[in-house]
Amino acid sequence: MHLLSAQAGALQQEGEAIDLAQTPGEIVYGSFADSELMMLAAAADRAGEAQARDSGRPVPTTLRLANLMRLSHNLSVDLWIENTVRHAKVVVLRLTGGISYFQYGVDELIARGGQARIPLALISGDANPDPILVDRSTVSPAAWSRLHGLIVAGGPDNADRLLAAMKRLAAGEEIDAIDIQPFPRFGLWYPGLGMIEPEALESHHARTHSPPPGGEGPGVGGSLGSYTEPVTPLPTSPTRGEVDAGSHGKRVPVAQSGTSPLAGEKGRGATTASDANPGVTGESELGPPPSPLVGEGARRADEGDTSPLGERSDRETIRVKGPSEPQSLRDHNPPPSPLRGGTEGGGGSVSHRDFPPSPIEGEGSACYAPILFYRAALEGAGTATIEALIAALEARGLKPVPLVISSLKEGPCARMVEAAFERFLPAVILNLTGFALGLDSIEPKANPFAGTDAPVLQLLQNSRPREAWLEDKAGLTPKDLAMQVVLPEVDGRSGMILVGHKHEGVWHERTQCPLSAYAPDEAGIARAADLAANWARLRSTPRPDRRIALVLANYPLRDGRLANGVGYDAPQSTVEILRALEGAGYCLLSTSAAPTSDLGYISV
Repeated sequence: MHLLSAQAGALQQEGEAIDLAQTPGEIVYGSFADSELMMLAAAADRAGEAQARDSGRPVPTTLRLANLMRLSHNLSVDLWIENTVRHAKVVVLRLTGGISYFQYGVDELIARGGQARIPLALISGDANPDPILVDRSTVSPAAWSRLHGLIVAGGPDNADRLLAAMKRLAAGEEIDAIDIQPFPRFGLWYPGLGMIEPEALESHHARTHSPPPGGEGPGVGGSLGSYTEPVTPLPTSPTRGEVDAGSHGKRVPVAQSGTSPLAGEKGRGATTASDANPGVTGESELGPPPSPLVGEGARRADEGDTSPLGERSDRETIRVKGPSEPQSLRDHNPPPSPLRGGTEGGGGSVSHRDFPPSPIEGEGSACYAPILFYRAALEGAGTATIEALIAALEARGLKPVPLVISSLKEGPCARMVEAAFERFLPAVILNLTGFALGLDSIEPKANPFAGTDAPVLQLLQNSRPREAWLEDKAGLTPKDLAMQVVLPEVDGRSGMILVGHKHEGVWHERTQCPLSAYAPDEAGIARAADLAANWARLRSTPRPDRRIALVLANYPLRDGRLANGVGYDAPQSTVEILRALEGAGYCLLSTSAAPTSDLGYISV
């Protein structure tokens, strides 16, 4: 059997055994999420620097981080336990998906850890406590709940507290006194501004947005295909060292003291309209505004359905404080919506005339392009792809609306997204989240897309380096295909454009773990932005002026096989589609003048 040394750049396959080659440490933390490991590595650096300042000498590291994706082989697990884990004083594993994804490792840790009486905490991968994991952990239920709460809350402050909690457990102390710092589970974010209020984003777009050259709308004239600006480099590592950005840019300098990679250059703080627009005076003159990144302006996830975009109403729904809606089209009759004061969830099915008008079909409207992405990108400084996408969209005349979410299946997150769509009416939606909501089987009130008919473009980020993607005939891994392609297609998302790859790992000496973040794919970013601009331009085109093509199957034998379908009248169905298009306002040939043969009509 081959035994490989751990490589920073790629995740090993199930058939390969590797040796992580870690020396012992008092605290061992394992997770499947790179962003989580990055966040804890940053906490270890902050703690080490603080201890060094206090003592006046270097402080030896006590934390070992492990990416559980690298431990898919049983021999890899055995070596890791023998060389590192058995010497630890506390072990914490974050098991996304449950025990079954790391079954052998859990069994061995329980068996050997029990013999050595090492405190073991098996933490759920989501906000819901897993009774099985609680039962198989050897720490107390109170300690388990505290660790779980700190991990789920997220953010740099809670990462510092999590590290402190694990140190206390290693010393045999209780951790009940360690509080959990609220960190927003959703909201608006913008590069260089951090977590912001809607007014700040509107102010930013008002200052920076201008129609692209050669036209008045998105993707008009010379703007399409003309984007040649370099893609944003990989952002500064939260580990406070330099990250080699490879082919995407030069080495990134160390972040300034007191700033946070979660909030960009501005540090930890929410941004108001005054911050986004230096010409506006306001609260910023009186000192830093309340920051959802440090808990002053945020709530815990369990404190109710609140949103930075609006107020809580008596019926637990979000009411957006924004401009009035544009005048409706023809017979526009939107379904009841909690965002418009109607009954929550509306009722019945929604036809193509029940949606609000396109935000760029009316006069004086804006071409907004919401971007949905996971909060983990902020926690692990993995925003390079998002920043590059924002720059490309702006270069094409669109106004990006970056939306941070924890999960579209969480009620507060879904309502925040719906409220954002209500305030920033989308011309097109770009989605960087995975899985599916199952839109055909959920209530309208649980569907954040229920109030818009804007196209949703699914964008992909490869979980491996670009080189591995090029060498693999299948391209994406089965996991990436399932989470980012197959399941999103169930919800009707289109596009499936690859816009990023996992960056080659950078070795973090303090925790002896390779850390990775996503880097943008220049060609994919350009394709995604072009497609978004094209969709926005199409939606801004009056229906009579749109050109529609129907592609029908044909067989090489004879024309009689044109549009042949087993058990289904394809020609007549096509005629009905054409009639429906004409009834919706599209300019077609008169159906009353159609040939006597449906096939003849289609061939005209």
